[in-house]
Amino acid sequence: MPKMHGFELYREIRKIDNHVKICFLTAGEMYYGAYADIFNENQFIRKPIENKELVNKANEIINS
Repeated sequence: MPKMHGFELYREIRKIDNHVKICFLTAGEMYYGAYADIFNENQFIRKPIENKELVNKANEIINS
């Protein structure tokens, strides 16, 4: 995203609705490590991932 990264977007969304379900799909371990203390591990989906597993993980997050 040209003007903000995903974690800034997360904070902005939380300002609007603190109960919305959010997950991250990332291939960057550096971001996961930097923010692991802020976010629930279940909010992160790491690449590579098969389509079926991606759908399953997203549904787990949505339904939790």
